[in-house]
Order: sequence, then structure tokens, then C-alpha cells
Amino acid sequence: NGKIYNYGYSSIMDYAGRYTIDGGGVGKYDRAAMLWGYVGKVEVWADPGPSPTVWKQWYDGRSEIMNFYTSGPTMTHYTQLYNDMGPKLYDADNRKLIDASALSADTSTAKDSDGNTLYRVPYVYCSHGRSDLSDVCLTRDYGADSQERMKNYLDEWDTWYITRAFPRGNVGVSNYSYASRNYARLYQKIKQWHDMYGLYNALLPQFYSPAQMTKFLTDPTAWGGQTWAVQNAFNYLIQTILMPDIPQGGGYALTKRPDGSSIYTAGGGLGISVNVTNARYYSTNWTFGGAQDCGYFWTECLAHIGFYIDKVMAIEALSDSRTNFVARASPIDIRQWQVGYYNTFSENIRQIHAALQSGDWQRVGPYVDKGKITWPNYAGDLNTTHTGAIDPAADFTIQLYFGLLGQARFVTNFDHAFLDEAQVWLLGTAKSPQLDPSKIVTFTDPTNALVYASLNVPTGAGKSMIDHANLLKSRSTYCDSSTATADTSDDCAAKPINDPTAGPAMMSYVQLLKSIADVTVTMSYGSALDP
Repeated sequence: NGKIYNYGYSSIMDYAGRYTIDGGGVGKYDRAAMLWGYVGKVEVWADPGPSPTVWKQWYDGRSEIMNFYTSGPTMTHYTQLYNDMGPKLYDADNRKLIDASALSADTSTAKDSDGNTLYRVPYVYCSHGRSDLSDVCLTRDYGADSQERMKNYLDEWDTWYITRAFPRGNVGVSNYSYASRNYARLYQKIKQWHDMYGLYNALLPQFYSPAQMTKFLTDPTAWGGQTWAVQNAFNYLIQTILMPDIPQGGGYALTKRPDGSSIYTAGGGLGISVNVTNARYYSTNWTFGGAQDCGYFWTECLAHIGFYIDKVMAIEALSDSRTNFVARASPIDIRQWQVGYYNTFSENIRQIHAALQSGDWQRVGPYVDKGKITWPNYAGDLNTTHTGAIDPAADFTIQLYFGLLGQARFVTNFDHAFLDEAQVWLLGTAKSPQLDPSKIVTFTDPTNALVYASLNVPTGAGKSMIDHANLLKSRSTYCDSSTATADTSDDCAAKPINDPTAGPAMMSYVQLLKSIADVTVTMSYGSALDP
């Protein structure tokens, strides 16, 4: 009934914005001070150091001091504060309390009785109702800079996967409740972490040269830590999407696929331990009978939530470009405020999508290196082929919903490259564009003569799908043995020819091709969280 509990104190606040503490005197509620133990008191430096204005900058910038000079953007690293202040930075004798009424209008400074300026110790206040909203709005000490905080976050999320995904008898847990609980706590946070970085990364090049931007974004004392954090967050999202399954027995074996490539797939010994430390249970599963009497209803017998749900949440976070910048309320150009990972990693995302849709795991999938599952740097060069690729549990369902969510949401950045390269059309329909034949690649379904097409873009996802379908066709009994046709994409392969597994694999893959062609014109394929 109006009681607010903070650090053991019981407070009553009235509509005038006043409160009492344990029956003590009535004082002004200073929301910014956040000092509930001292009514109407705030903390200032006795000696603010050789550069006192830095504290106002730190306070105004919410713990990030950025300056935009003609020579390039700069940032004051937190270590500089200690270099200036030394032990006075943490010495309690170098701080004193003053009345909040003495604060300036912006609450960052105050005046003493002699008119001297006092600089406030810059505790950063974010929200009284929400926690951990952004990189600089945290309720716990996850590290001194963005790099440390992101590293600690990612380690924590990996560590507590077993408590998130294994309900341990909790009734009411489902795919939807799991997603609603964990999306905002984990994946949306990763998306929001990038918002300011993406905004500055797009805005500042309008004023600074590439050399100035490179220095700013790679210098550890500037935004190098943020660059590292954003890169590792992006890697975390892609690794989630391409996380291997934990099969029965935990074994993988090197298997030759119908397209001629070889990867490690479930069903044999891999020589490494595959468990929750380096893989995840893809499917939601229940405890079925046996010695363990788990309960009467299926919700009581839920063993674990499948990591497939995390994969979908990672795709949503990756493709989300919504922001909550103050200036976005009524912008002249809304493109300025549509910021997501696609702004920073558009080329990488398109490369990953092309490889994912064609199952080209040798370049983008996890791989075995020295007995351990290793990942490529998804923010770097993705042209290296790894011979020990392991199945990333990202086949038809993930391919379908990455294509669906990608085509629906990446265009909100107003960059149509992803959509243009991802589209697949059925030629002869009203939805297929009229293009020069040299600008498209095609695949003819041998069972019904329907022709699928996509833009002939070297790294395009649509082209990768057409090429993969033709590759499977060339290795099957459906291959084109005629030498008279101009199109050689589906000609019979020299060897091996008539692979008995290639025909069924092609027919299965054509279903994905048809689905993506449907997605291109309908954008409707059920719920990704519950396919």
C-alpha cells in the first residue's frame, strides 16, 4: 500500500513527491541522487582532480565521455580517471554530502556557500522500474568497460543454459513462456547493445574519413572495446543459430552427403565429447514413462526446452531494426533510426544466409579443430573452407524461418540487398520479374518442368539454392544427359553419377525451394516458435 523497500528502509511517498524514512523527517525526493539513506543529500568531490569538468561530462554522458573534434571522434577511457585522481578516486575522505537543494538545474554540479563549484560524484541513474537496459545502464558490476561486460554476459548465459532450458518439474513451462521470459533477458539485450554502435557507425562517416573512423573504432582507449563487444555479440547470435544438436549417445561420424561434400553428422564416434558444454539439445523433449513417474500431464513431464527456440529468438534479434531513440518519434527520414546488426554486418549476414540455405557448412558451420568444436569469426572473412565441419542442426526448419524472417524484417533497414538476393521465383507467374536471362540462374524441376529462378548474384542466397538444387540434380538419375542444351548447370556429373541418395535429396530440397518461392510472395508460414 504505497510502501517502497530499498536496502532495508521502508519509505512512504506521497503525491507531492515527498517521502519519509522510518518515521524520520520529510525531505524532497531526489530521483537522480538515489541516496535513500540520506534525505535530500547528494555526494560531491572534495577534490575533483586536475580536470574537474570531466565529471560533468561523465555525468551528462552516462559514463561515456565522447568528443567530436575535426581531427576525429575521441572517447575518454575510464582508466584516465584514475590516472588523474589516483587514490582520491576511491578515498571516502575525498567525498562529502551536501543538500540536494544546492544542485544546479542539470543536477551535475552545485555551489557551496562561497560560490565555488562542487562536482557531483557521477552515480548513473537509469530506471527505477527496469534493470540492465543497455551497456551503460546496469544494476550489477559486469565489468569496467563494454568489452569486459559483454564477455561476462556471454559466459553467464552459457553457464546458466541448463537452468533456463531444464524446467525441473516447473508446471506451465512451454515454448512460448520460455521465449517470452528469455528473449528480453538475453537476445533483445544483445540487439539493443548494438543500437548506439550501429547509429554512430552509420552517422559519423558522414563527417569523418575512413582512416579517422578506423582509428576510433579500433583504438582500445576509444571505441575498440565496443567494437570487440558488438563483434562477439554478433558471433554469439550466429553460433546460436548454427549450434550442433546433442544426439543420442552424443556421437558424430564423418558422413558423405548427396552433394558430394563430407561433414560430421549424428550417429557415430567423433573423438570429442559432445554435451551441453559445446552443443545443445535441438528439440523440446519429455520424460516418457519408465522408472521415473514424472506426473499426470505432459506439462509436468517436460525434460527440456529445445534449443530450436533459441535459434528462432537469435534470428529475431539479428533481424530486428526497431530502436527507441528519443528523436525517432517524428523523424524526417525514418531510415536514420532503423538500426540493427544488418547495418553493421550486412555483407556477412548475406554470406551466412547463402551458405545456410545451400547447406555449405564447410565455410560457415562449426568445425572440429584439434579435437574441439570451433567456430569461424562470423564478422570476418568467411571464404575459408574447413574440412572438419560438423552438422549445425540448421536444416529445413531453420532455413525456412531464416528466409521468412529475413525477407520480412531485414528490409526494414531500407537496404533491399538481402531481399533481392534471397528471393526465388517461379517463372511464368505474375510475381516473377522480367529480367535479362543472363541476369538470372534457373533450376527446372524434372518431375513437373516448373522453372525456379533467382538473381545471378555470386553471394546471393537465392543463387546458392538454385546452384545446390542443380548440383543434386546433376548427381542423380534426373540429370541432363543431352549435350544439345545450352544450360549446363544440371548436366550429368562425370563422377560419381546416378548417386542413389542424390535424387531423394533433390526432391526434399525442392520442397524448401518451393517454400522460399512462396515466402517471397506471401510472407506467411505459420508460427516460427511453434512450427
